[in-house]
Amino acid sequence: MDRRGAKIGLQAAFVHLLYNILAIIVIYVIPVLRPVPLFCAQTFARIAAERKWVIAVWLLTVFIALPALVIILVSVL
Repeated sequence: MDRRGAKIGLQAAFVHLLYNILAIIVIYVIPVLRPVPLFCAQTFARIAAERKWVIAVWLLTVFIALPALVIILVSVL
């Protein structure tokens, strides 16, 4: 791997780390937001247990469609 690729990978990892830390700070500092992640997880689990196709749509959307859309938008802009 060349230096440019390593630099881009390190930058992406750092942005990901900052995003996660900021999300944790926001969720735990504001008491109203604390139950939101648990509610969302329970709701998604209940829906996914009833409709198995929701899992496939969720995975395809979150891990394929959205990243592809971001890559396309960044390359166009």
